[in-house]
Amino acid sequence: MVDREVEFRSADGGAIWALLTAVVLNLAGREALVAWIYDITELKQAELALLAAKDDAANARALLADAIEHSSDGFVLFDADDRLAAYNSKYQEFYGYSDDDLKAGVTWRDLFVVDDRRQTIAWEGSLSRTTEKKNWHDFEHKLSDGRWLDLHWRPTSLGGMVGVQVDERRFRSYVEAATEGVCVLNADGRILDVNPAGCEMLGYSLDELCQMTLEDTMLPEHRLAAGEMMRMLNQEG
Repeated sequence: MVDREVEFRSADGGAIWALLTAVVLNLAGREALVAWIYDITELKQAELALLAAKDDAANARALLADAIEHSSDGFVLFDADDRLAAYNSKYQEFYGYSDDDLKAGVTWRDLFVVDDRRQTIAWEGSLSRTTEKKNWHDFEHKLSDGRWLDLHWRPTSLGGMVGVQVDERRFRSYVEAATEGVCVLNADGRILDVNPAGCEMLGYSLDELCQMTLEDTMLPEHRLAAGEMMRMLNQEG
């Protein structure tokens, strides 16, 4: 018995996929080749659609991986067991990791130990340091070369965590050149920094604004709304 998938053409020119099963039988003293033709057109179309979907998914993954790799920000992904799942070269460059540091099976706690041993991070100037639990809050820390990184951590739907590291110098260059006013505030609403456009808009110098809260620059009837906005943001953070 021999089985083959073959494509037939019907009288109207349509394609018919079939499973052709042939066997040699003895019919009335004579050998004859008997063939069974099973219509598998729907099955074959579903198979081809699945292959096309797999190709599309592979292309999408490749496109995403390429975009992550060429990002100017660091990117890292850990799975539900805290093991390294993916990263880009910018993340590796920020922390000076070798390929061996980022070998399969390494966890974020292992990398923390590497950072601590090499003093990659100037913890005394940083706002967060913990190895006890995952930190979903945005925070910043200072590298030993003087650069500050903004870190943004988020949980994934599968129990892992994804992190993006942004070099503050790039962010500051954008803010300085912005035509809109940009203010940096602490949790109490006190102004820590303002870009040139913000100073010009409000009519104060940077030194003057850094002695004020954002509410101080508003009319009295709008300060309550600003205070409520700050409380909402602090609750979300």
